[in-house]
Amino acid sequence: MTRFVFSDLAPDAYLARVAEARRTLADPNRPRYHFSAPANWLNDPNGLIQWRGWYHMFYQHIPDDPADGAKWWGHAASRDLIHWEDRPLALAPTPGTADRDGIWSGCCLAHAGQVYALYTGFRLTSPAEGGSDQRPCLARALDDDLNAWQVYSGNPLMSQPAGVRSGDFRDHTAWQEGKWWYQGIGASINGARGAVQLYRSRDLYTWEYRGSLAEGDPAQNGWMWECPSFFALDGRHVLITSPIPGARAIYLSGDYADERFHAQLQGGVDAGGCFYAPQTFITDDGRRIIFGWLWEDLPPDYARRAGWAGMMSLPRVLSLDADGRLLQVPAAECEVLRGEHWKGGPFELCGGEFLPLPVRGSALELQLRLRPGRGESGVALRCSADGAQRTLVGYRPGQGLFIERRDSTALADAKTERKSIPLVLEADGTLDLRIFLDHSVVEAYAGNGRAVLTSRIYPDAASEGVQLYSTDGAQVEALDIWQCKSIW
Repeated sequence: MTRFVFSDLAPDAYLARVAEARRTLADPNRPRYHFSAPANWLNDPNGLIQWRGWYHMFYQHIPDDPADGAKWWGHAASRDLIHWEDRPLALAPTPGTADRDGIWSGCCLAHAGQVYALYTGFRLTSPAEGGSDQRPCLARALDDDLNAWQVYSGNPLMSQPAGVRSGDFRDHTAWQEGKWWYQGIGASINGARGAVQLYRSRDLYTWEYRGSLAEGDPAQNGWMWECPSFFALDGRHVLITSPIPGARAIYLSGDYADERFHAQLQGGVDAGGCFYAPQTFITDDGRRIIFGWLWEDLPPDYARRAGWAGMMSLPRVLSLDADGRLLQVPAAECEVLRGEHWKGGPFELCGGEFLPLPVRGSALELQLRLRPGRGESGVALRCSADGAQRTLVGYRPGQGLFIERRDSTALADAKTERKSIPLVLEADGTLDLRIFLDHSVVEAYAGNGRAVLTSRIYPDAASEGVQLYSTDGAQVEALDIWQCKSIW
């Protein structure tokens, strides 16, 4: 495996080296239509914004290693949320400053005709000092392409408030109310309770502490809240955050007044086990879009051998139902990925049957309308010729939507536990299931966005069969399958 080192390259040389990395990293587990870094490590989406006709995605990136090192902000831009152009590295650690050991997660905002980034500067400290110091920092874009940035010389913007340790104060969400900009920062209160700390400013440089926007119940949602995203949606307000512990993203919906958020309902964003640290933004046409980091379900040594790690989810449009529950559906732009089409149904599935379909592939979109029987039924993906490998996506009465990964992998150390989320069938007894398969990732949506699962799988490259199955009979009312095109 060729090792790619990017941090010491000027922008033109960097882009040339990136293009080489895209051509040569041919790992069969690497996605073809989910965004991943050109090489090396990727995690949280950062700074999502639509600006001057382009969507911009910044992301946590280790430019020289697929597993270990200081975090920078990588950068990609798109006209359609699907096809991304690599851009020069945006923000780098600066020796002797508040971000000397890392540019951690944050957000972008447009103010007075310019784009600014609020991010967490990271410094390693001695154990006696807590091990790390995390402080809010500011940078300003110097061009409308958001390729060149100037870090504010007065960083950090503030210290953590009383009751918040220096290593529990990170990640940013921002919004405007009249002449005020508000900033929420993920935190832990006394190392025991997750919270979002609230600040306001008129100019983005001087910030006034306003207390806790929200605090959680440690028994339900952890002692630390990472990567908050706070926004208005469908007549309510929503807070999305990633609690520690839990390895998940949660949402809370409720009311916001007088600088305080009062949650009325809590739920999971994605129950598939690998969707973390999501960020949302508003598009020019008024949609609230979310991207999340999809991590590897493998030990770090695999990433070192492969030369890359991590990808982004597909873009999803958010809404709330009448009760305040979060709904997520793939953005309409995902349809540009569709290539060759196969259509089937209606037909019956017999109990105990695995029915091979005349479609093969590792990059597919499937839409299935199913009338389940009393047993389990659904789709088998990435099936090997001998039946030893397959990933099941389907519905089971009493359990709901699931992804079964027991036989999904060729790698001994990959995680293979079953993932599921409760789901009630439609009033007419049918299930509408939409699945995106992209080599080592499966995204499954059901119930008009009420149930979402995203999981990682690692089968052999030759395992490309597609089957329908049922344990007790089912009716397939309609089935559409598309081959999906690469975005590169």
